[in-house]
Amino acid sequence: MNEEMALREHQKNVVARIMTTGTGLLEVGARKTAAMIAAGMKLKQIGAVKKPINHTVDQWAKEFMRLYPGANVLITTKKDFQTQNR
Repeated sequence: MNEEMALREHQKNVVARIMTTGTGLLEVGARKTAAMIAAGMKLKQIGAVKKPINHTVDQWAKEFMRLYPGANVLITTKKDFQTQNR
């Protein structure tokens, strides 16, 4: 994870919950995107999933690359989901 960013305590807690129970709950303004990306990456690191995020669009892609700038991920755009590009 990007060393210049750090998850807040409630985000770390939701990552831990997702890893142990498979579910989690965050409220509006809790930086859900970062917590979900971190949980997906952790699940991938331990081999629990292969593709934690099947598609990331706009905000997800930007946030993902901010959190894990060196990650080798395929990031799609809205253009990729247009009928003629499927």
